[in-house]
Amino acid sequence: MNFNEDIETKLLRVNSKYKLRGSNTNFQFQCPDDIFTEQVVGISLIRFNCPRLFPNVYSPLNVLEFQDGSTIIVPEGQYNATELAAAITAASTEGITVSYDETTKRMTFTGTGVLLMKSPMAPLIGVTDDLILSGDTQTSTQLSGPDPIYVESSTIALNNMLDHPENGGNIPGIDVIPTNYIPYGFNVSWRNNETSQNIVQYTKAISIKQIDIQLTDQYGNIVSLPENCYCDLVFKLYLAKSVL
Repeated sequence: MNFNEDIETKLLRVNSKYKLRGSNTNFQFQCPDDIFTEQVVGISLIRFNCPRLFPNVYSPLNVLEFQDGSTIIVPEGQYNATELAAAITAASTEGITVSYDETTKRMTFTGTGVLLMKSPMAPLIGVTDDLILSGDTQTSTQLSGPDPIYVESSTIALNNMLDHPENGGNIPGIDVIPTNYIPYGFNVSWRNNETSQNIVQYTKAISIKQIDIQLTDQYGNIVSLPENCYCDLVFKLYLAKSVL
């Protein structure tokens, strides 16, 4: 199908405030009755807005695992390195203490045991191999928060796959939103470049009555937003002219 000559377009706005169910980053949305959703031949995300209030420590990236089977679970939240070190120390039941040096920009673990590289929190604190905590062990931190944000949807992405290198493969997704240039607490306001937008094309027209949306990080984990902070997405629907 010629997307320049054989289709019409309409816009569909999806806001997590008006979700059927779920959270603000993992929800289902009912399409309004006045939208032509019976003969959709393509869809693309053209605008995305939400506050960048995704915490940098969140489930499951708030867990440290040790060789003896013990764990340290840190409460979800937005931390700087000093605060995270204090939170790990407070959550430890095995006498492990952690500090952060502002000069060297490194985190120091003091205690005994083996911190496992497979720990979900490992990427945040720079652990790239199992660490034997015999005395002091230093690591670096990566606390910039989730970047980029992947917009996933099994109902409208179908077989459209986005490269997800940190998660070891591809995911059914619509687009990727960069957030590294947005400070925490500011608004992520993204618009697709019309000349390079990612159009999900269907081999035959489909009906879209409900849409599922998941916002995930570079590891495939669903990110979180406070209950009163909503994400707003605008999709362009490509419709076969015959139904208009």
